[in-house]
Amino acid sequence: MIYSEKQYKILEEQLRKLKKENEQKDKELKLLKKQNRQKEEVIYDLDKNQYKEKYNVTLTNYKNLLKINNEQNLEIQELKKKVKDLESKLATQRVRIEKDSSNSSKPSSTNGFKKVITNRREKSNKKQGGQKGHVGTFLRDPLLKKNINIIDDIEEEVIEINKNEFNKDKKSSDKESNRYRY
Repeated sequence: MIYSEKQYKILEEQLRKLKKENEQKDKELKLLKKQNRQKEEVIYDLDKNQYKEKYNVTLTNYKNLLKINNEQNLEIQELKKKVKDLESKLATQRVRIEKDSSNSSKPSSTNGFKKVITNRREKSNKKQGGQKGHVGTFLRDPLLKKNINIIDDIEEEVIEINKNEFNKDKKSSDKESNRYRY
């Protein structure tokens, strides 16, 4: 077959393109062969080191741990419920203990030794004791003397009354003692 120059050039160009494609395919093939070898080595290592068995063992361990974890979660939930119940019981007991005759209808005899002191006085910034500029009050002598005189008078009257009573009793007992003498 005889080709013309144009056809010949076209065929040469196609040949160059095909060679380039072939070179690229060869490079790709080498790269794929290299990757394939690496994968085969990994598979060989896996088989050699028995990773499948180790994987199965770790999988069963993982499943056991999940089971234990679920059991512990259930136990934790039960304990949380118990804690809530006990906290509510404690709160009711606290309320019951804090009640006394001042804040409930209980009699004051059930308060025990606890004295309830209510101080409704508001605290001021003043110091304790007499304040400057304030004239204090005190007992005056005339009142004191008057009270002492009244007390003295009462004491004298009581003494007189007692003397008279004593003397009357003595006289009557003397008469009786004289009567029965032999």
